[in-house]
Amino acid sequence: MKRLIIIFVFFSGVSLMAQTPDSLFSKANRYFQKGNFEEAIHTYLEIDSLGYHSADLYYNTGNAYFRSNKLGKARLWYERAALLKPNDADIRNNLAYTESLLTDRFDDVPHIFFVRWYNNLVSTLAPGTWTLISLVFFFVSVAGFMIYIFTRKVRFRRLGFYTGVVVFMASMATLFFGFQRDRQINKPGTAIIMSPSQTVKSAPRQSGKDLFVLHEGTKVRMDNVLNGWDEITISDGRKGWIPSSSLEEI
Repeated sequence: MKRLIIIFVFFSGVSLMAQTPDSLFSKANRYFQKGNFEEAIHTYLEIDSLGYHSADLYYNTGNAYFRSNKLGKARLWYERAALLKPNDADIRNNLAYTESLLTDRFDDVPHIFFVRWYNNLVSTLAPGTWTLISLVFFFVSVAGFMIYIFTRKVRFRRLGFYTGVVVFMASMATLFFGFQRDRQINKPGTAIIMSPSQTVKSAPRQSGKDLFVLHEGTKVRMDNVLNGWDEITISDGRKGWIPSSSLEEI
């Protein structure tokens, strides 16, 4: 009897191990192709819960939510996909189309050109790629300083010194870009409204003055958290407080 229990447990473990992210992803895609969007969503979320993250997974999850007419969730997952692949045309197109179907539309406060350029630059590469570039620059800078220290010719010493300084600064800059890119992905500080409609208050309490109303799918910036309330800013610059339960962080 004990042997039968051991065999059962063994094969159960093998069965669970067989459910790899790749096999689950294929399974979810089959559900989607058959129009079984709820099962597809459930399986995509199971993959995410295993710690497997990719732009394709997030994009497909967004598609499944969109086909289920859950626009808030669809935008949430498209936004997550866009963080990982900001220049992917399919992600951007689906995100833009979803936004066009939402209730709320605001005039965005324009960013300073330099800030927009810097954010675009940082988002061009993954954090690991920026770190690798930083390491390459660092070793080149070390080589430059070695030339400065061990070479006697003034011309080569000068070249080695200035090369070392400039490339070392580039190494620090790209390392900083890597940290910033990691923060863009893992701590974007933005969220999506999930409630069908949500009144924004002037203070973090129900008795606060009503300022304006937001609807499902609207993207907000999260500024502060206090006693179950989030202070948020919308794209036109208006601020207010809403219950934390009414939004989901990107």
